[in-house]
Amino acid sequence: MDWSWNIDQHWMWLALGLVLAAAEMAVPGVFLIWMAGAALITGLLAWFVPIWVPAQIMIFATLAIIAVFTG
Repeated sequence: MDWSWNIDQHWMWLALGLVLAAAEMAVPGVFLIWMAGAALITGLLAWFVPIWVPAQIMIFATLAIIAVFTG
């Protein structure tokens, strides 16, 4: 089984969200916090709903675009 198509990857999104949120404190500006929010929401959604990785990437991309332009 290829790991990249496994639907149990929610922990990667949650870790990415925390890393991006921590990087926001080190980097000036308010860009990464919106990306972190999108990653955390994607991780929580993937935790509760079994979603394939390509769908998770599309959800993250959509949420990130919406969050960045709204912010």
